[in-house]
Amino acid sequence: MSVCYTLRAMKVYIEFVIIDNLVLTSSIAGLSYAACGKRVHKRRTAAAAAIGTVISVFYPFWDLITPLLVAAKIAVGLLLGILLFARLDKAALGVLMFFAQTAVVGGVCVFANYLVTGDIGAALTGVPVLPYCVPSAIGAALFFVFRAVFRAAGRRRTASAFVYSVAVTIGGRTARMRGYLDTGNGLYDEKTSLPVVVVKLSSLADAFGRRTVVGRICGCKTAEFVGGGKSKLFLIKPDKFLLYSGKKANKYSDVMLGVSERGFGRGEDMLLHPSLVGG
Repeated sequence: MSVCYTLRAMKVYIEFVIIDNLVLTSSIAGLSYAACGKRVHKRRTAAAAAIGTVISVFYPFWDLITPLLVAAKIAVGLLLGILLFARLDKAALGVLMFFAQTAVVGGVCVFANYLVTGDIGAALTGVPVLPYCVPSAIGAALFFVFRAVFRAAGRRRTASAFVYSVAVTIGGRTARMRGYLDTGNGLYDEKTSLPVVVVKLSSLADAFGRRTVVGRICGCKTAEFVGGGKSKLFLIKPDKFLLYSGKKANKYSDVMLGVSERGFGRGEDMLLHPSLVGG
C-alpha cells in the first residue's frame, strides 16, 4: 500500500515525491556541471539528490515564518551546491550555476503549473497540481536539451580559439581573410624552407583576381593528407602576410601560400601553419 500524507487538502503519495525530487535534483546537478563545462560527478550527484529528496519529504512540515523559510531554502541550496562543487576548479561559479539552473527548472515547472491551473498565485504557492512524475519529465527534458546546447557552445568556443584574421598583400593589393590553425599542417617549401599555408583558390581569386593569382605562381607541391589522398598545391609568395591574434600585436611571417584548387572542408579561407603562432 502506498504511503501518503495530506498537503493542503490534497493527497500526495510519497513515492512520487521521492521520484520527482531525485530526478529533478539530478537534472539540476547535471545542468550545473554542463554549464561549467565539467563532466558529471555521479557520486556527488547521487549524494546531493538523496539529501535534497530527504529534505523535500519533510519540507511540508516546516513551520517557519517567511524570512526564515527563505533563509532555510537558500541554506539547503548552498549545501547541495557545495557538495557538488567543493574542491573543484571554479567552485564558486559552480554553486552559482546550481542556483541558476534551479531557478530555470523551477520556473518552467511553475509555468507548467500555471498552464494547468490558470492561476499564477496558485502556481507560485507550489501546490502539486501537475500529474505525478511530470516535474521529473520536465527536469530530464531540460537537462538533455540544455546539455546539448552547452556542449555545442563549448565546441564553438574551442574552435574559435583556432581562428585568426589574416591580411595578405599580393601585387600591391591587401585582402583580409580568415585562417584556421591546422596543427596537422607540416608542409614546407623545399626550395625556400618556408612554411606553407594552404589557401582556397576560390578565396584567393575573389580577393585578387584569377589572373593575378596565376601570374604569381612560382612552383607547385604535392601535399599528402592523413587519409592517404593527395592534392597539388600551386605556390605563391605573398608580398606581406600579417597575422592578427586578438589584442596581441600583429605578427609578420615569411610564408608561402599553397593554393588548393579543390579546397577543403572548413569554412575559413586558409589552413595556417603551426609555426606562425609558435607551434
